[in-house]
Amino acid sequence: MLSQTEKGLTPFAVIGALSTMTIIYKLSRFFYPYLRSGSIEAYNKNGDAWALVTGSSDGIGQAIAHELCSKGFNIILHGRNQSKLSTVQSTLSASFPKAQFRTFIADAAASTETSSAAIHDLVASIKDIKLTVLVNNVGGTASLKKDFTVLMDNTTKEIDDLVSVNLLFTTHLTHALLPHLSGHEASLILNTGSGAHLGMPYMVVYSATKGYLSAWGNALSMEMQAEGLKVEVLTVLSGNTQSGQDKRAASLFRPTSITFARSALEKVGCGRTVVVGYFWHAVQTASMGLLPEWAGRMGLIAALQPMKGKDLDE
Repeated sequence: MLSQTEKGLTPFAVIGALSTMTIIYKLSRFFYPYLRSGSIEAYNKNGDAWALVTGSSDGIGQAIAHELCSKGFNIILHGRNQSKLSTVQSTLSASFPKAQFRTFIADAAASTETSSAAIHDLVASIKDIKLTVLVNNVGGTASLKKDFTVLMDNTTKEIDDLVSVNLLFTTHLTHALLPHLSGHEASLILNTGSGAHLGMPYMVVYSATKGYLSAWGNALSMEMQAEGLKVEVLTVLSGNTQSGQDKRAASLFRPTSITFARSALEKVGCGRTVVVGYFWHAVQTASMGLLPEWAGRMGLIAALQPMKGKDLDE
């Protein structure tokens, strides 16, 4: 029989055990996506699959296209400048001579009517190929004169462009391609989101569109599951990355585009719908999550207020 002292300690022992189990579970959940190998190859079993990467003229988009080529995919490069895409295609062709390439020219900031016409032409042009991967990467600060601005200083056109580039184009393109993607044994929609989705001052509209992307991807993932369609929808969040928009030197917390792209693709098949794509960005995000809300808000204000009226790489 237990002594009175042992009986008194039993509830504390149970609480301690439960606390330990909770900590182990949370740590396991945190580290799991970064310790496993990705399953992007599942979408190219026969070596004849294609992937469409939006915003692939430079930066993360170009890096993802490079990594997909290394996995044996053929690539549709998207951008608004044919000359830039031709340069990217030449570079990739030199590294991956067996890969096939096509280009999709469309300005993501254009009116819905204009972009819809371009998307319609794209859908008609892919009937002869097996498109199994859509990477919704296009985004940015569009026509803003500076990356960090006060909402009151934004023009109507700047706001419309931000919404079009980061939200409308991706939604319309995915909507148009879903019948093709869902017709295969398995397919993937990979969205490149941003840690800005939590909301950031001086990037009000941009960060709101990233919040939309995360929620939209999560909702679409559930809808695909509910409809019995084998379409994996995954949103990978990024922090600061050395890319076309941020030319500052790479570091532990600012990886190169290739490093981020490789890490992001390793998250495919991890069982999440939204995940931070790069380990050290995840550490930053988790650290912020430990702070009280008021401290997090004050930290963001302190970090971003000096950036008012500047570009990301200033």
